[in-house]
Amino acid sequence: MNSLEARRRHQQPRLIRDIVRDFEKIAVPLRKQIKRGCRAGKRRRPASQPAFAAVIAAILCREARDLHRQLRRVGSVNSPNPAHQARLIAKRMRYLLEPVSPKLSGADAAVARLRQLQDRLGELHDLQTLKAEVSAAVEHTAGDWSAQLIRDASSEIWMAAIDQKLPQVRTCYALVAVMAHIHAEQRRLFEALRRTWLEGRDAAFQKQVQKLVDRLVAFDRAPTQA
Repeated sequence: MNSLEARRRHQQPRLIRDIVRDFEKIAVPLRKQIKRGCRAGKRRRPASQPAFAAVIAAILCREARDLHRQLRRVGSVNSPNPAHQARLIAKRMRYLLEPVSPKLSGADAAVARLRQLQDRLGELHDLQTLKAEVSAAVEHTAGDWSAQLIRDASSEIWMAAIDQKLPQVRTCYALVAVMAHIHAEQRRLFEALRRTWLEGRDAAFQKQVQKLVDRLVAFDRAPTQA
């Protein structure tokens, strides 16, 4: 075993030199062949393999239709699911366009509009979540307070019991005030969203997307220089 290992170590440098020498013989023609193959691949793409631009155009069309459909379902601040779905679609469209925006005229403007829509829908979603948490806190606090008052009603010291519950009453009032502020902010954000995106007002953006799709298709059809 030791003799085999010694012979391997002895022959390894020579084998490496032989491999390098043999590769150098074919390196130049191999590089030329690879370059020719790359140029041919650029000029001739199989019909079954659409170009990158065509794939983006197809996805963009589909996402734009889905966005329009979800926005039409957003009828009020109490439409959390379609609003959430529209926000996810806007995010996907933005991620799709951002990498190609340096080469695609008009993409930056579309990305800016999508970011605005995503932010507004995200704020509405956050307020919806906050409202649910505050509502649960109000119910919990008021429930404990009212149940205790009912129990204390049979006691001769029920007035003192009410005084003891005043901190909880004040907490309920404060939470309800927070709820009122959340409702007002929801109405403000929804009205801003309605004026720019809802009730068919996304038509201008849909036309903007169609122009981007047309440019992508034209880019795909343009001849590739060798």
